[in-house]
Amino acid sequence: MSGTGRHSKLIESWRQSPEYLQTREEFVSAEAKYWEKHAALWDAVNTAVAELNAWIQDKSHEHLPLERELDEMRTNTLQSIAKNAEDPMDALLAMELRAFPPTSDNRSEAFEVFDKLAVLLDEELVEQRVAPARERLKQFIESEENDADLVPGENVPDFTLDNLKGEEVVLYDILAENEFVLVEFWASWCAPCIQSFPDLKSLYASYNENGFEVITVSIDDDLSDWEHESKTQELPWIDVGEMYGWKGPTATAYGVQFVPKGYLVDSTGLILEKDLDPDQLGEFLTAKFGAKE
Repeated sequence: MSGTGRHSKLIESWRQSPEYLQTREEFVSAEAKYWEKHAALWDAVNTAVAELNAWIQDKSHEHLPLERELDEMRTNTLQSIAKNAEDPMDALLAMELRAFPPTSDNRSEAFEVFDKLAVLLDEELVEQRVAPARERLKQFIESEENDADLVPGENVPDFTLDNLKGEEVVLYDILAENEFVLVEFWASWCAPCIQSFPDLKSLYASYNENGFEVITVSIDDDLSDWEHESKTQELPWIDVGEMYGWKGPTATAYGVQFVPKGYLVDSTGLILEKDLDPDQLGEFLTAKFGAKE
């Protein structure tokens, strides 16, 4: 026995019983057989984990320079065709094969090619393929520039959008009625947006009475998609939509190139924080209003 106290006697009353000792012996034997049976599997798992960690730590990435070299060869060839091809259809196809990716340093040269094709190709082709591609690039650049300009200390642009009841919502009217407003862009297909809603609802319930408001702006391009998901999520705040996808004027003005995309602003429209996750937003609100139960 391990002791003579009351506690020890109680424990030993079952630990020293023949039934317990026999079952304990069977357990030890069964456990040993189990681990022996699965030893190879665990070895394989441990080996795989070790290899994964080694891969994560490997910073060499020898293939990346070669990949960039291949991309550069492809892009240079397509750009040459786009700018110099005698047949404008060859130039158009080169453009459609991303001769000038939207993120490339010389993307502005694409506009010269588009404008040249607009003269050389027939009107229908220009309307269906050239003009839309030119507009997409123009919108992408404008959105990117707006995103870079809209930083803390700057003011967000005003907008007027409809909610699901068809009622107009004017952003700066809402700002004037609240101390802080989160303007959050989302879409029905955006899993991270939807995953953030429960935490955002909790913050809204805690701080709405203190002057914190949320305006979500759907960038869906289908009204039924927005309506269905908005009702499914039971959004308690102001929810409006633009229905033009990424190319909507409001989305472009706010530099929306990914969702969720958010701006926390004060009552004058001044940007206080940008692209906060719910935890960061919670820290901000707690600092301003105090912790809530």
